[in-house]
This record gives sequence, C-alpha cells and structure tokens, in this order.
Amino acid sequence: MSERVDDLFAPENGGGAKLTGSLILIGTGSALALVGMLCSAAPGGLMVLVGLMRIEGERQRIDNGALPESARKSVNSALRMAYVATAVVVALFMAQVLLLCFGVYEDLWGALFYALRPFLAMLFDLPDAPTP
Repeated sequence: MSERVDDLFAPENGGGAKLTGSLILIGTGSALALVGMLCSAAPGGLMVLVGLMRIEGERQRIDNGALPESARKSVNSALRMAYVATAVVVALFMAQVLLLCFGVYEDLWGALFYALRPFLAMLFDLPDAPTP
C-alpha cells in the first residue's frame, strides 16, 4: 500500500533520488560542528549522521529497484561527501576531547568572561571585578 501511495505522489519523470534535504543537513551540520568547537560539536554531528542515514536510504531504494539505476551516480557522490563530512566531525570530536582534557575551555571561557565583566556589570548590576 505504501509503495502505491509513494507512486501516486512521485514526480512525472519517475522520480529521482531525494538528496537536496540530505545535502543541506550535511552542510549545515558540518558548519555547526565547526562553530560548535566553542562549546559542543554534538548537534552538528547529529545533523551529519541524519543526512548520511537519509542518503543510505536512497541507495537502498536504488538497490531495491524503487529508483532508476541512473540515480546511482549522484547518490554515490553524495554518499562520498557524507563520509568525508562524518570523518571531519569525528576529527572535531577528537580535537574537542583533547581541548577539554588540557583545560583549554576553562582558560578560554574564563578569559572571555573576565574581559566582558565590565559590560555584564553594567547590564546586571554586578559588583566591581577584582583586579588581578
């Protein structure tokens, strides 16, 4: 039944692989993981993994015969890009673990909050900052 409903709403040309949403997820997730190095790269990593799973689903649809064989080239290209993005996210996770272990985040955020303390004191009526 589900296949008949899918066929009913498929485009006239027989349909193709639905890669646009997956590629947007992978690109956005990669950027979010890179920016997330300031605190957590996990949300970006999850987005990349969801994009990878969706592309894997499209490849399975080709293998099952639900999509034409002509879509295999674009799906394989997107799959390679997803694997590269996954490797980059794993490398960012490893770098983040090292940064956490060496206390870089404590120093970075401590220095940032110390520099912003006068501005925050104006906004929230905090007591004056002690001098180092």
